[in-house]
Amino acid sequence: MKRCGFVGLPSETSLSDRVLDRESASKLFGELEEMGLVHLAFYGFTKGAETPQFTGTCNCCGDCCAVLRAVNDLGLEEGPQKSNYRAIITTKKCLSCGVCIEYCPIHAIDESENGTSVVERAKCIGCGVCVIKCPTNAIELVPVSADEWFHVPSSWWEWEERRIKYLAEKK
Repeated sequence: MKRCGFVGLPSETSLSDRVLDRESASKLFGELEEMGLVHLAFYGFTKGAETPQFTGTCNCCGDCCAVLRAVNDLGLEEGPQKSNYRAIITTKKCLSCGVCIEYCPIHAIDESENGTSVVERAKCIGCGVCVIKCPTNAIELVPVSADEWFHVPSSWWEWEERRIKYLAEKK
């Protein structure tokens, strides 16, 4: 199955019969969510653009995605861009079934001492796979604080300045 869908590709990219209309794309994304895959969005600068564009999304599982495996298997701190939400589990609704633990693509959910599931907030990327898969609706995504909010840079120069600053902080 082809799992990657891209939107906003540069105009020199030839289109094919694999281009989906909005209804078909929405249906496909729903099916991919039901499979427990996480949507990882890409933002970048297409040729001639002055502002960043949404350029595509991969629909990944923790078993085959190189980005997720780098975090899960190699313990790399830098992984996919986190969303501006994090998962929260309502303990009273949790049945301790382990479905969220099984489907979390970043292994950010574990069993607590009392047997219910608990989210490791610092590791959670806010993808929502656990929310979709939870049979009791015990999990919800809540917005992060203003300090944690990710803003897409407004220009290529701002993008580069952030990247350089981030790399300097890692040294």
